[in-house]
Amino acid sequence: MSENSYPEDEFDQIGRDLPAGVHRASKSTFSKVLPFLIVLIVMPLLAWGVVGLVKHNSGVQTPKAQSTSQAPKASPKKQTPSPSPSTEAKEEKTEEAKKEFDPSQAASIPVSVFNVDAGNGVAGEAAQKLINYGFTDSAASNRPDAVLDQTTVYYGSEDLAEAAKAVGEQLGISAVQLSPDIATEQGRIYVYIKSDYQQ
Repeated sequence: MSENSYPEDEFDQIGRDLPAGVHRASKSTFSKVLPFLIVLIVMPLLAWGVVGLVKHNSGVQTPKAQSTSQAPKASPKKQTPSPSPSTEAKEEKTEEAKKEFDPSQAASIPVSVFNVDAGNGVAGEAAQKLINYGFTDSAASNRPDAVLDQTTVYYGSEDLAEAAKAVGEQLGISAVQLSPDIATEQGRIYVYIKSDYQQ
């Protein structure tokens, strides 16, 4: 049976002027483009925010000011008989042997070398010197925002003191400081190189 076999009624006449079936109005061009615009604007802002947050919380802090620490006052010593010169020499040699850094441990100590204002490639050359010595986990980068008075080696705990001195000796840096506020990453030594650095 076809539709034509039925006589027209009142409902057929209403439908001729209106669209047949389910009908939706077509979307405007703006509503079609809006999701893409949102992605193009929101995603870069979100990425910028995440990078800023990660950079802010990276764990490496910029030294703000050079703090001067006073040496602790020596407690009064009891008078003891002075040891013989040969005993003193033996004690000094023993103390020096204890304090010397073992270069075989250098590979296990990470070192970050930062170029503050020393010129192009200086931090990279310094890091390469350390790698050649045995500090194989040495890396260089720029930190022009660091505020310091001089080129300095920073370490965060006493157990790194001799390693930090060895880093200073290899690079010809005399300023070696214990500074847990700057050397925040456990077990890492930080070298900040300024224009006073002599290669």
